[in-house]
Amino acid sequence: MIDPKRITGNFMIVDPKLKARYGKRPFVFGERQWTNICDWIKDELVMNTPSFDMDLLVSRMMHKDVEVRRKNQRIWMGYVLSAARRDTLIVINRNGEFQISNAPKLRARVYKHGISLCELTKIIVEHRDRLVEWKKDNTSKPVEAPAEEQVEAPTEEPVEAPADVEIVLENVDDWEDICV
Repeated sequence: MIDPKRITGNFMIVDPKLKARYGKRPFVFGERQWTNICDWIKDELVMNTPSFDMDLLVSRMMHKDVEVRRKNQRIWMGYVLSAARRDTLIVINRNGEFQISNAPKLRARVYKHGISLCELTKIIVEHRDRLVEWKKDNTSKPVEAPAEEQVEAPTEEPVEAPADVEIVLENVDDWEDICV
């Protein structure tokens, strides 16, 4: 469980280039950012080797030592910031088509004036848990093969073998005469 006494403060922009661009203004979490974060979480769950261990990072964000907490909270903010800003994640199925998933979507209100780090972490962790449950439910169901209709082959009448055919080979002096 996330301890609000340990995860304190607001989400801050940790990227120096973005700090220069945004200044002191808080990062806005709107519908697009939540969609990007949702796609990032799905991507992390689908990968065989995720880019980091979210559970370990969240537990370190609640560590007894303040320095360990601050360092890991800064790392967490970097991950979330890069996920919220990337629009390049496209899910493609095996046939090379865009995949429309029925996975749960991340729905949260728009935060124009900033969001607390604890609330942001709760939203992301709860959504990740919903995705894990959804993934278990969808992988545990047996996949039914689509029922194929039995199509009867048209009945053909058996073809009778021709009666004894006699093959005669002629002695040919010049094979070009046959081609003409």
